[in-house]
Amino acid sequence: MGFALLLKFFHLEGRFPAGPHEIPVAVLDSVAQQVGVRPDLLREYSWQGRTVERHRAIIRSRFGFREATVADGETLETWLIEEVLDQEHRPDRLKDAVIGQCRKLCIESPAAEQIRRLVGSAVQRHEPHFCKTISGKLDSATEDRLDTLLEADPSELDEGGWTVWQPLMVPLRFIPTPVGNTTFLPRRDGHQSVHPHARGERSSAYWVRVTWHGSSPRPWGTHSLLDKQRWDDRFIPTPVGNT
Repeated sequence: MGFALLLKFFHLEGRFPAGPHEIPVAVLDSVAQQVGVRPDLLREYSWQGRTVERHRAIIRSRFGFREATVADGETLETWLIEEVLDQEHRPDRLKDAVIGQCRKLCIESPAAEQIRRLVGSAVQRHEPHFCKTISGKLDSATEDRLDTLLEADPSELDEGGWTVWQPLMVPLRFIPTPVGNTTFLPRRDGHQSVHPHARGERSSAYWVRVTWHGSSPRPWGTHSLLDKQRWDDRFIPTPVGNT
């Protein structure tokens, strides 16, 4: 029973299961039926020791695979850096790439934790390798232009030679939140949002007092805390509302 499950798992995954917890119940029942034994007999199978190691060796030989070595791990890491990471950085895709490469090389795939560490190390090493590769392809004229581009304006340097960055003046948002119940902060004249709240129940006194210009007011709402004093220059009226 244990040998049959190892054989089927290796055929599908390219590696051996770490224990019975990796074998789906449906697969266990199906294999037990084919072998002609009870599924609960798997509890008697030892996942460590000479028997399971002999079973694994027989299965590897049957498929023409061999165990992975330290050198294989280094080769896989280099392959990820040079062939894969330029186009792909998603961990699950990198894991699948390692398993696929192991199958191609007829190497038993490392355990999940080993693959995770291998991928992490490759990602960490990839960035300097990538930068070195790109810089090696630049001619001297391009390098000079890049250096000029990165040179700081002397007027922007402080006494220590560090660049003084000026904070960006970010204007108030052009379209505020589309959903809300109540606004609390006042808005200064001349900086009103073109579109006020699209949906909401209440608005504050500050909001009512200053929103005299711009496009459509809230399309849905219940009421405001103060009567609207005036609506100058509104060019799209409220499509839906109670009051």
